[in-house]
Amino acid sequence: MSDAQINIATELACIARLNREDALRRLEALIASEPDERAKLTLKAEYHRIASGGQKHDRISK
Repeated sequence: MSDAQINIATELACIARLNREDALRRLEALIASEPDERAKLTLKAEYHRIASGGQKHDRISK
């Protein structure tokens, strides 16, 4: 794994522990500051998964 991939994986692991609103806010900040387009796509996919009601975050916020 490249350093960028490790960084994104670490961020996603941390985001998975947040409630839905905080996770979306964190992802928005990361997407805005991420220079790598492939990393942005990964972050956007996770954003849309959570925004559309990803099961893990639904359980946490209830």
